[in-house]
Amino acid sequence: MYRTVHKRIIIISLAIIILTTIGGIIGLLFSEHSINEIVAFYSIIVGFSLLAIVTSFAFIHEEKTWIKKTAKYAYISFPVLIIVLIAAFIFDYSVLADIVGLILIIVSTLLTIDIFVYKDAKAFTLLIILVSLDIISLVIKRYPILFIGLIISLCNYLLSAGIFIYGIRCLYLAGKNKYLKYVTFIFSCVVASSCLSLLYKTQHWPGGNILLYTGQISLVLVTLFVLLTLTSSGFIDWQPLHKKILMRLLVPWTLLFFLFILRFLLPEVNRIIWSPDKSVNQYGFYMKDYDPVIKNGLNKK
Repeated sequence: MYRTVHKRIIIISLAIIILTTIGGIIGLLFSEHSINEIVAFYSIIVGFSLLAIVTSFAFIHEEKTWIKKTAKYAYISFPVLIIVLIAAFIFDYSVLADIVGLILIIVSTLLTIDIFVYKDAKAFTLLIILVSLDIISLVIKRYPILFIGLIISLCNYLLSAGIFIYGIRCLYLAGKNKYLKYVTFIFSCVVASSCLSLLYKTQHWPGGNILLYTGQISLVLVTLFVLLTLTSSGFIDWQPLHKKILMRLLVPWTLLFFLFILRFLLPEVNRIIWSPDKSVNQYGFYMKDYDPVIKNGLNKK
């Protein structure tokens, strides 16, 4: 059964990569969007597809000790790479910073694989830590803290990649529970894309607005679907593991839905979160003062 799921993941991921490559080429030739936006979307889709293949491979070959040892080495090399990257920024070694940054992404991926594939599927501790770090990065991003961009990028990438990896793992853990299998995978894709949209928006990278709107629309649609169908899915008769898997995904889901509610119900708080300018007045209905128009010879007093 696992081998069948593994083959499907590889085939679908490779097909997505091929179709995305063709679409990217067509977009570069004929689309009105900027090259940076097209490259950004291409990188995200292809990156997630490759991550799905790597995660599935890691799960299938879980018994191989060298894979687990490689993942454990990530915990040691992760802080070292961050220090080297910071030093490269300080001394303006851009080439070294690019190389170390690429290695850091690979090491971060190994780290998230160890957390979300080889750890207990029911555990909440590490997930709550990542979500908390993500919240902290959103709060402190408005302040001129040194290397805050690096902190935001790492926190969002770890959470985004981790949730997506966990969604791939759920394709195996769900077993014959098809509802859980597909809902958790869709959950993970929406949460991962939403986390990336937060990263792109806060860092002002190309495609941030499109990603943010896409993530919020998907968030609402999937939430409505789950609320309408969960009761008829036999949730009460699910295995305890399956129930805890769904509850684990609700932790980052709650954070994202809270940010979505802030956007529409509390726009003033939402503006405080996203505005990089601390001098902007964050109160009232954003009604600006204006000078009255002088008509019929009346003088303005």
